[in-house]
Amino acid sequence: MLRSKDDEIKRLKEELWFARTTIIDLVPAPFCEFFRGYYHCNTRSEGYEWRRNLVAEIIENTPVDDQENFGFQRTTRCPLCDDSPSHFYRDGFTFPEGLRRHLTGFGNTNQCSVMREVYALVRDYWNDKFSEQEELEREEEHRLKQERMKTETLYITEPFGTPELVDSSSYSRKDSRNEEGILWAEERLKTMGFSAVVDDRVRTHTKEYDDFIVYADLRMNKKIDFEVYSKPLPKRRPSRGVYKYRVGCFTFQDSWKHGLPEKFEKRINDIRERKQR
Repeated sequence: MLRSKDDEIKRLKEELWFARTTIIDLVPAPFCEFFRGYYHCNTRSEGYEWRRNLVAEIIENTPVDDQENFGFQRTTRCPLCDDSPSHFYRDGFTFPEGLRRHLTGFGNTNQCSVMREVYALVRDYWNDKFSEQEELEREEEHRLKQERMKTETLYITEPFGTPELVDSSSYSRKDSRNEEGILWAEERLKTMGFSAVVDDRVRTHTKEYDDFIVYADLRMNKKIDFEVYSKPLPKRRPSRGVYKYRVGCFTFQDSWKHGLPEKFEKRINDIRERKQR
């Protein structure tokens, strides 16, 4: 009897799942129970914590030869796949960092084949288990953001930029300045010759030169970021963005206290010199 394409895909997925769970069953005994912990994670963040703990538990329970090999660090073969890097002087991964990199696939190290398949199994399981709740959370987060956009102060930090919340993009509320911190940063920018353009609730902090315009982003605690754009800018936002006009960027830490205007002008002159080369 011919199978439909959907039935065939379902069958293959089930076989892959059974193959990967079998790998866990074949993992050496003290590690098997560590691996099964993924099943009890209730959120993806708990899952990431389980992954970190899993690697730590494997390393802690891996026997290591206490004797050094020709002056090198202690080494061990992978306790899961029995793999070892090719090396004339030693047989095994340096312990613990070399083994950690092998287990996680960090850097240029070939990842342990057992860990690679288990991670794939766990990722698929978590996607099925958490995706519906995560979608609801994303929708609620989007709704709350739209509500905040209607009432809170917004910031433009690049030419033709769209207004953003104080904790937009890579910023979180925990890492973003509060109202007092914003006022402090604005006063700091004034000492460097910046002007603030306020349009209703939207603020833009810039400093203009004959050849440059500098945008300041003061939203994050402990620092102010600056991006320098070459003039003249086009009248409309380019279809490929404004980054072809960005000629430099730099950061001033809040802890810096002395000679800020001079330091700022030096950064601008350095960018100008590089541009003219």
